[in-house]
Amino acid sequence: MQSTTLTVISEDANLIAMCREALRDLVPADTWKLVTAKECPDSISGVCLWDFVPGQTITPSPSTDAKHLFVVSPKDLNAFREAVPLADGSILLKPVTRAVLHAFLGSMVPASFPSSLAAERDELLGCLLEANLKLQEYDRRRTNFLARAVHEFRVPLTALSGFCGLLSAG
Repeated sequence: MQSTTLTVISEDANLIAMCREALRDLVPADTWKLVTAKECPDSISGVCLWDFVPGQTITPSPSTDAKHLFVVSPKDLNAFREAVPLADGSILLKPVTRAVLHAFLGSMVPASFPSSLAAERDELLGCLLEANLKLQEYDRRRTNFLARAVHEFRVPLTALSGFCGLLSAG
């Protein structure tokens, strides 16, 4: 049985540990190996997980058998999209949970489905991943809006409360 490599380009020890645990849960130990690096190795095969940091040079391998997955902070999403414009379906927003990483890596494990079903599954998964990314972005915007709205209401109400207290005290 051929071994597939997961290359993790990150300095985040927690992310590397989560990858190791996910692989241990997903596949037999003799079918995958985990390689960690701080910079992109010369050649990448199998699956490559990039932990994006602004200013980092990302050079996905032109090899057709390599699959790339990117972990990006929401505040760095625009910089990432400028650096790698074609990676929309392969983006995970930080902080990455074990369940999300497990699901993404599980989708990249070679399947035993017929190729047409696998292609359909991959296309559906790509659509779901893009929708998930948009939902995460909308949720972040909603949270920011609510925080600002609450702040904008609280400031005048606090001032009114103070003046009402002065008026009631005489």
